[in-house]
Amino acid sequence: LTADTVRAMRLLAAERLVAECGGSVLRLAGLYDHDHGAHAIYLSRERWAADPDGLINQVHYSDAAAAVVSALRRPSGGETLLVADDLPMSRSDICRAALRLPTYRHLQLPIFNGGAGGIGG
Repeated sequence: LTADTVRAMRLLAAERLVAECGGSVLRLAGLYDHDHGAHAIYLSRERWAADPDGLINQVHYSDAAAAVVSALRRPSGGETLLVADDLPMSRSDICRAALRLPTYRHLQLPIFNGGAGGIGG
């Protein structure tokens, strides 16, 4: 078992407890706003061992908050909901979009050297 496996097992156990108590589980895609998110992480380094075309699902903080409020108002529970904006973007497209903003305009598009996985892989 890896640390990631142990963490995932703990999260799933917590989700089961929430569902058994009648609560709803919300699994949020990558949270972002102007200053935080995949774009800020990727633009913080020049090079990543990751696939530039790898798709990332995201959800803005305000949309995530609205989803939580909506889930709390639902009469039913015991369900697992995936919360995302339904517009997955590639790593390189996320960076290109951010580079159009004044805050990030001075930065360079990072080099993605292939690989697979999450933020760093």
